[in-house]
Amino acid sequence: MAPSTLHIVLIYIAVLGVRYRQGKNLLSHPIRSEIIACIRTNPGIPFSEIVKEIESNAGTVQYHLWVLRKEGFLVSSRVEGQSGYFLPSQGYCTIEQQVLICLRNRTERKILCLLIQRPGINQSRIAETLDLSRSAVAWHMKRMGSVVSSWRDGRSMCYALEPKAAAVLREERAAASGAPEIAQASGDEHSIA
Repeated sequence: MAPSTLHIVLIYIAVLGVRYRQGKNLLSHPIRSEIIACIRTNPGIPFSEIVKEIESNAGTVQYHLWVLRKEGFLVSSRVEGQSGYFLPSQGYCTIEQQVLICLRNRTERKILCLLIQRPGINQSRIAETLDLSRSAVAWHMKRMGSVVSSWRDGRSMCYALEPKAAAVLREERAAASGAPEIAQASGDEHSIA
């Protein structure tokens, strides 16, 4: 006996109702709701900062992040070994996610701000300007390879932001001009000029 269309529709509605209730129950857990709130206000936040922010142990946070990712409530993006978490509803594209992850690192934030101001700057000048070793600059540049392009000019290694990354960074700086972290990086950048 073949099921009727009405029968199929009723089964479909029942399944959706169960999934809706499961989703609602998932977010009713206090740690999960704290994680979601933390990521909403800190897009690109890494695991270690989530643990500190919600004051829970690493194993518990790791489990709840796994559940939330599995159910599609959050996504993660990686930049050379550093993961950052985002809510799908925030709508960040991959390059935006990568720039936001890099901005969470103070040294990389300073480098990115310097690259906005001085595209094509060489490694030695970055090291001198930011009081870093050349090897530290090289390490950070390798880590940010998805948002920074590099080329040789004689014996010097030069760097610039990828065009899409530069646009994202300009937008982020404009939107967060009052944010202390980015404002601080901007202040550093202006004192460099």
